Amino acid sequence: MRIGKYIENGIGEFIGMNYENGFVFNGEFGPDRNPLYGEILNPNGDQIYYGQITGYIFDYFDEYIKTGKIKQRSKKY
Repeated sequence: MRIGKYIENGIGEFIGMNYENGFVFNGEFGPDRNPLYGEILNPNGDQIYYGQITGYIFDYFDEYIKTGKIKQRSKKY
């Protein structure tokens, strides 16, 4: 199953992801290639979240679709 296309910088590092559902993540990825910290843009290109990504990023998309916003999560260290 394909979920989107990674965005790479000039040296091949992942700096973002264009998801097939229209959302975009720009930021840092972990070694497992999952988003860790950055911004989420809605399909219109508006920033709807900035911060740490805890759990699955798809939960953030679902929250936005259901409520029209994403609540800020506290950092887990």
